[in-house]
Amino acid sequence: MIKKIETYLVSAVLAAVMMYGFIGSKTYELAGGMIRSVWADITDAHGEEGEETIPTYTERAKQLNNALNFKDAMIGLNGTVCKDLGLREIYADNGGVVLKNGYSVVLHDYTSTDYEVENMIALKNYLDEYNIPLLYVNAPTKYISDYYAEQDLGLPTYTNDNADRFLERIQEAGIAAIDLRKYLDPEDSFSSFYRADHHWTVPTGLMAARETMRALNENFGYDIDLSLYDESQFTFKSYENAWLGEQGRKFGLTYIGLDDFVSVLPKYETNFTRKGKDGMTGTFAEALVNLSCYLPENNTNPYKAGSWHYSYKGKKGTIINNLNPDGKKILVIGDSFSEVSNTFLALGAAKVRCVDLRKKNIDLEKIISSGKYDTVVVQYAVFMIGAHDDPTSSNRNLFNFFNA
Repeated sequence: MIKKIETYLVSAVLAAVMMYGFIGSKTYELAGGMIRSVWADITDAHGEEGEETIPTYTERAKQLNNALNFKDAMIGLNGTVCKDLGLREIYADNGGVVLKNGYSVVLHDYTSTDYEVENMIALKNYLDEYNIPLLYVNAPTKYISDYYAEQDLGLPTYTNDNADRFLERIQEAGIAAIDLRKYLDPEDSFSSFYRADHHWTVPTGLMAARETMRALNENFGYDIDLSLYDESQFTFKSYENAWLGEQGRKFGLTYIGLDDFVSVLPKYETNFTRKGKDGMTGTFAEALVNLSCYLPENNTNPYKAGSWHYSYKGKKGTIINNLNPDGKKILVIGDSFSEVSNTFLALGAAKVRCVDLRKKNIDLEKIISSGKYDTVVVQYAVFMIGAHDDPTSSNRNLFNFFNA
């Protein structure tokens, strides 16, 4: 009875704060605009209200979200309520679920893998014309057994089952592949990831780069120096309760808590040039890592602080290793996991460039035919397999290599 009363009180306070924030910030004044935006989305009438373009519903909702008073406090109260009531699946369709061990995860539907396999074979056939070898790298998610998640929540997921069938099929088609799941601790795969964010940790990204380079050596006869990836060659610095991940910002700090972070920097001499809009030349730490992300003054509000995962810049511009001009030139077709792993790939290569097919105007054929790359690596997180089945997913075109 006391538990129920506490729950009702928390819910009442949350409702009161939300109402105060809604009225105090005058966000109700955006209601008319929201209606016009919804109608414009339906009728494709954006830009027809005088000379002013009508924002989309998504843009208008963002305005509403940013205008709310006590937004962070409301997220925190909501997190308290969800945790108190044991609502671990409330964001199942928008951010994930929370397991009993406190880690947020995402569950995925079954896919045939036909689309992904067909496109991988097409990519290999195209690369064969240029005698460029192809390696597929399967990046894991937090649970490496679907049964674990199903047993915890009583909900089905096919994340690893999809990957198993996909990897078997592409290898039968003659595509070299490695499965990074086998390098995780089967009893504690979660420690290789953040609790409140779906990405792998920096040490896991180092492991991914090392095993990718090993696979390139073994499959294609390369002679990449794997000693560059020995853990003894790096400095590991730990930050406790440092940052709030992507899922954590939805569930709330009060529900899932802050994540620890470990930065990894090479001890040996390095010199890189990272080309791009904010490119620069310097050591690994200077050119490839945003160290200012970790400063206390940039983390006073966990909800507004930058993502620590993205402090590694493996996807932001082409990386040139100035100390290894005769090394291999690697083109990575990747996702956000590549931010970390690509920085370490660059240690053993002459050049690394990452292409993210979620971005517009990527001409992969032109990039490949330029003759500037010795090998192509496709590295995708395991849950990208099947994303094409969801027309609303931002990841649905990742296997659409030639915009067919």
